[in-house]
Amino acid sequence: MHELAEEIELAIEGLTYVNFPIYCSTRGVLVDAIWRYKDMWNRLRVLARRLGLPEPVEPPRAKGEFRKDRRPAREVLSKSQRDRVYAAARVEFDLLGFKR
Repeated sequence: MHELAEEIELAIEGLTYVNFPIYCSTRGVLVDAIWRYKDMWNRLRVLARRLGLPEPVEPPRAKGEFRKDRRPAREVLSKSQRDRVYAAARVEFDLLGFKR
C-alpha cells in the first residue's frame, strides 16, 4: 500500500482529478449546468420534482469511514502540488468558483 504522499503524487501525475474534458470541448461547456458534488443530491431532488419523477434516495456513505484525515487539500498539499493541480484544472476552478 502506498503512503498518502505517494498516492497524492500518483493522482497529480495521472491527472485523475481533471474532469472538464467530459463536459467541455474546444468550443466551451457542452452541458446546461455543472453541479458541485456537495450540491448533487439537492439538485437531483429539484430536477426530479420539475420533471415529475420520484425523488432519488441518497445512497449511504459506504466508504465514509476510510478517510481518517479530514483536513482540506490546501493543508495537505505542498505549494508545488497545489500549483500543479491548479495549472491542470484551472478550467474547473474557474467554472465552479473554487478558491486556489
